[in-house]
Amino acid sequence: MRITIQHILELIDVLPKGEPFDYVKPGDNKVVLVNVDFVNREISAKRISSNGDEQYVKFIEPNLKLIESGIEDNKPFSMDKLFNNGGNARSVIEAILARTPEFHACWIDRHKHLVWIPTMTHAAGALSVINAQDIPSQTQIPIKNTIQKIYFGTPGCGKSHTVSEYINNNPGIEIRTTFHPDTDYSSFVGAYKPKKKNGDLTYEFVPQAFTKAYCKAWKNPDVPVYLIIEEINRGNCAQIFGDLFQLLDRSDGYSEYPIDADTDIAEYLEKELFRLDDGEVSGNEGIENGKLCLPKNLHILATMNTSDQSLFPMDSAFKRRWEWEYVSVDPANPKSQFVITIGDKRYKWASFLVKVNERIHKLSDSEDKQMGNFFIKSDIGVEEFKSKVMFYLWSEVCKEYEKCGSFFKEKGDKGDNDAEFTFNSLYPTNEVSNKRLQGFMEYLGVEEA
Repeated sequence: MRITIQHILELIDVLPKGEPFDYVKPGDNKVVLVNVDFVNREISAKRISSNGDEQYVKFIEPNLKLIESGIEDNKPFSMDKLFNNGGNARSVIEAILARTPEFHACWIDRHKHLVWIPTMTHAAGALSVINAQDIPSQTQIPIKNTIQKIYFGTPGCGKSHTVSEYINNNPGIEIRTTFHPDTDYSSFVGAYKPKKKNGDLTYEFVPQAFTKAYCKAWKNPDVPVYLIIEEINRGNCAQIFGDLFQLLDRSDGYSEYPIDADTDIAEYLEKELFRLDDGEVSGNEGIENGKLCLPKNLHILATMNTSDQSLFPMDSAFKRRWEWEYVSVDPANPKSQFVITIGDKRYKWASFLVKVNERIHKLSDSEDKQMGNFFIKSDIGVEEFKSKVMFYLWSEVCKEYEKCGSFFKEKGDKGDNDAEFTFNSLYPTNEVSNKRLQGFMEYLGVEEA
């Protein structure tokens, strides 16, 4: 069941006006509800800092539509993810919603969520905090088909955002890691490390991302557990996974071919996964007969940039054990409608993306080097535009091609020919730099904001 904007307004309208509320995560600042406007579908509120300063905040219909589209009954959601971590205002509406009779706060793996439970109400103005397992129909979070997928696309296209959105819609436990050239089996799985105890030097097994996710999944069979690997192609996957590679063959979510666990990890899992049942020691399938087997609730999600030259080959046997999903560039995404400010002019990031990606494709005959809509995370000024966007174009796009001079051009004045410029020429003075970049925007045909 979906909530409506009208119902959101009705719920908020019953709250006392002018009364200070704590944030969901309490602090020194307070939130005050000022007014609910049913005609214009707006909510007015203000933030009060610890020193008494007040900042007014207004939530208009587009904000409320975003909330409306992201909420389902009895399903936890993150306001941070819903608003893509944009601005402080999200915490204000979160604090207000949490105190309406049908909304509750809950914590999932240390991350705060809200959940709309229309059948479970509490007093208006009070903050209700519940455990995830107490959410109706969520005592057992449904396990969907096991996901083992690599999301790929251009830099900034929203791969990590896509992963986060999926998890937000299917809440569970997250374990994250990032691959790089020095990542190896022990830094992915775990290893014995020295530790001082009572003055004596001892060694104990320290689990890493894979083992942590593995244990979480076997200990919580009714909860999805997500092992998230960022930049998977920047590491030597054959070395990192080792014999774990065989576990990636799965049938009905479980590893089709269990493998013998190394002595180190076997000893750790035997302690971690064995339990007492009515006073008797009981084993766990996670290390049954000394073997490793991925459970069906352990999902593995990875990301990779198509522009990166993989430092190590990813062989076809490894590739075919994954689903692959291409994340396309979407300049029209409402969450990425940023503005570039250069001197006295402001340009639309979405328009720049369209124009510059056309130029990149013409230059390289490839889409791999194009920029995604989340290449930047917010509105930017000229210095960040030069150091991040222009530097990327110079170092990653144009460096490999002889005809890069045709890429960096500024529109000529009064009928003059378009003039080529270099990356170095962007740094003499701010005045010269701004003029040159404005000419570059005009040359590309970027719309002003």
